[in-house]
Amino acid sequence: MLTLITTLAVVAGPSPRPELFQLQEVRPGVYAAIAKTVTPLNCNAAVIIGDRDVLVVDSHGTPGSAAALLRHIGKLTPLPVRYVVNTHFHNDHARGNAAYVAPAYPREVTIISTTATRENLETLEPGRLAKDLAALPGQIAGMKDPDERAHAEEALAELKKMRAVLPDLTFDRSLRLHGRGRDVTVLFLGRAHTNGDAVVYLPRDKVVVTGDLVTTWGPGMGDGYPNEWLATLDALAKLDIATVIGGHGKVGGREMITNLRAYIADLIAEVKREVGRRTPRAELEKAVADRLITKHGAHFAPGEFAPRVPSNVSKVYEDVAAGRY
Repeated sequence: MLTLITTLAVVAGPSPRPELFQLQEVRPGVYAAIAKTVTPLNCNAAVIIGDRDVLVVDSHGTPGSAAALLRHIGKLTPLPVRYVVNTHFHNDHARGNAAYVAPAYPREVTIISTTATRENLETLEPGRLAKDLAALPGQIAGMKDPDERAHAEEALAELKKMRAVLPDLTFDRSLRLHGRGRDVTVLFLGRAHTNGDAVVYLPRDKVVVTGDLVTTWGPGMGDGYPNEWLATLDALAKLDIATVIGGHGKVGGREMITNLRAYIADLIAEVKREVGRRTPRAELEKAVADRLITKHGAHFAPGEFAPRVPSNVSKVYEDVAAGRY
């Protein structure tokens, strides 16, 4: 049973800033920090409290967002954060790394990721940050909600002076942290949302934290491998899991894995079928997207699934055309 603990907010000056997270206890000492959709986007996080320290999964879109979570972790436990896992390199999951290094957080923290994720943060993230810095002022100018605008302006100021913090410890397949009151296993099960997706698995608690490998939103496939995603989900489903904390959206159970797998399998099959029929691309993309939204929409978050389906169809079409299937 999930227990709503508190609402997390950033406070600046006399008026409250938009809430960033809701904290849910999914097992004793294991919390899901469910992100509210604000600009820039933040991801869900997990907070895992052991006997001696705390592990956090994913660091959000800015150091300020990560710092907001750190303040509330301090209300849950006096134990220090010693580990942060980046599930993948995307900005909403890793730009908050700077909050966990001195002087922002004067404790020794080890940041963990797959080898591929560290390489992506080192080589791809600088260009993407520059692109976001160029685009964000225009996005802010179009915002009508004053709270959202204030949050975005604060984030822009942070990003302008942000320094990249790369993971300290990388692994290729698996990493086990022992002797913390609960064993924690960090796994790479295969390419899916990116080429370096990590999941954090708590065998005793039957909890897995997946990043964007599994979400209740529509999956993002821009950096993805839809043709390998299915096998990665099959490997994930072999674990003894009762609770899934995805990268975005609500906490759920094994049905999150099942629903996502069914959607991706249908996505690939539908595109391949229409390509085989020589359906023109524009007609193919609309027809397939409409069918997928009708069939699978009820299993995903309203408002967050349908807008992502057309880009998924386009991605798979390009992969099929390039002979990747």
